[in-house]
Amino acid sequence: MKRSTFVASCVALCLLAGTAAAQNITLVQLSTSFDNPIGIDYHEPTNSLIMSTNYSNGLPINLERIEFDGTHFQYSTLSGLTDELKIATVRSIGNPGGFVVGDVFTGNGNDGEIVRVTNGGATIINPWVSLPGAGNGLMRGSLYIDRTGVFGGDLIVATTAGEVWRIDNAGNPTFLVDVNTHLEGLITVPNDALKYGPLAGKIITGAEGQTLIYAVAADGSFTTHFVGVKVEDIDFIRPNESFYGVNYGTSKLLAAPASTFAGMAGDILLTQEYPNANGVGLYRLFWNGVSLIAQEFTLGPASEVPGQWEHVTLAPLGVIPFPTCEIDPAPPFGASVGVPLVFTVTGKDANPADIVTITATGVPAGASLVPPLPVAGNPVSTTFTWVPQNADTGLHNIVFTVTDSGGLETVCEVTIEVAECYLFVGFIPIDEVISPAGDRVFVKPLLVYPVTMEQIPILPIPANPALIGLHVYAQIGMFNPLVFPADPIKMSNALDIVIEGGVTPYGTASGMTTWLHQPAQIGGNVDVRFSINN
Repeated sequence: MKRSTFVASCVALCLLAGTAAAQNITLVQLSTSFDNPIGIDYHEPTNSLIMSTNYSNGLPINLERIEFDGTHFQYSTLSGLTDELKIATVRSIGNPGGFVVGDVFTGNGNDGEIVRVTNGGATIINPWVSLPGAGNGLMRGSLYIDRTGVFGGDLIVATTAGEVWRIDNAGNPTFLVDVNTHLEGLITVPNDALKYGPLAGKIITGAEGQTLIYAVAADGSFTTHFVGVKVEDIDFIRPNESFYGVNYGTSKLLAAPASTFAGMAGDILLTQEYPNANGVGLYRLFWNGVSLIAQEFTLGPASEVPGQWEHVTLAPLGVIPFPTCEIDPAPPFGASVGVPLVFTVTGKDANPADIVTITATGVPAGASLVPPLPVAGNPVSTTFTWVPQNADTGLHNIVFTVTDSGGLETVCEVTIEVAECYLFVGFIPIDEVISPAGDRVFVKPLLVYPVTMEQIPILPIPANPALIGLHVYAQIGMFNPLVFPADPIKMSNALDIVIEGGVTPYGTASGMTTWLHQPAQIGGNVDVRFSINN
């Protein structure tokens, strides 16, 4: 066995030995969408969430409070701060530093400055602390109140310049270390080596650009740990606390119930800003006695799909989700003139006692919904059926709204593009019969574009000399049982297009003719035109 194979096998076995089965997470939308949300934390005095919103102008306000049912409103008059506001709130669980429970700390977009919002949001101290020196960085890194006592219960901050500081309740800062890289995500870990291994008793913070976790001791010394996650945020998994995450990619607040994390109490939750392909971007980090393991959660089949995480939190709040709106099969849809298009819209609510109602706008003339809208139940469905006509070519946008008994709404947008014809583009010529009448396809399609006589995509050619001499093959096809009921399939001849060269038509047309509108040159376009033969 080669050494590299042996090492890879050993690594795989070690990981398997220390890894439990992957845990599903089903994310639901908790509230109506926000305007560019960023930071989030639990606010104990009001048993609600505090979120920073309205990035990047901070207008009309910077902080909103979110109730357990998803309603949200102004928390403080703090406004006009233009930076990404990551926030930390004070909780009574582990508060050895004596901070006021419910106080909110954030940056203000100025180098080394920290804002304190106290008195239930009524009093704003801006700045509360200005770190000594210059080039400290912004609090866009992260802020966290130490709950372990290892760092005196101080406010811990990590900055965009790589500095880590602790600040006591009186606003006195103590410098710990400068690691000279952008830091983000932050907690202090209990001093339990059996549970946390090399992270025990340390501040841990993420270096997204390095795919590293920095573990900083009370004396400022530090170690780095690679766990394969580009860390955006770090949080503790606590018993009976639900997940709430800012999905900046859709401006939604996504949530998951505490039951998702059963058996994980005391483990660490890592968040990656951009999930990997088919991933969720959330990881359970734990010490298996030998190594640190970052195990990614898997998305449940009915889950919302995150696009870009900012910060997340866990809080002792129940999850009251919005109703769901599902389209089967999933849009967008490509439709053809004369061909029936059918899909189902389903609305439902996690609360079986709730009733949801489906309504719609933008339904095209001639389409039917069975049963007709509005329709109510839980779950409840309606089936959309439409046979587009010649005059229906182009884009159609339909908006379905599912509303629950409490007035919470979820919207599904459906885009339908009705085409007369389709453009096949590829790099391999073929000759295959596709109908009893002898219609033929002459291109192995790599790309298929819906087109009409009036709207044909023009394909840009990169200005790359390596493309000179490349052969691109194109053909137009039609299926229209309304215009040609006896022979609905029409196929054009094909084109062999050479970049910076000529064009050669080939194949026998059956009802359509295609040609190249202008020479195909690097930095130019592939511009195919066609006509229907009389």
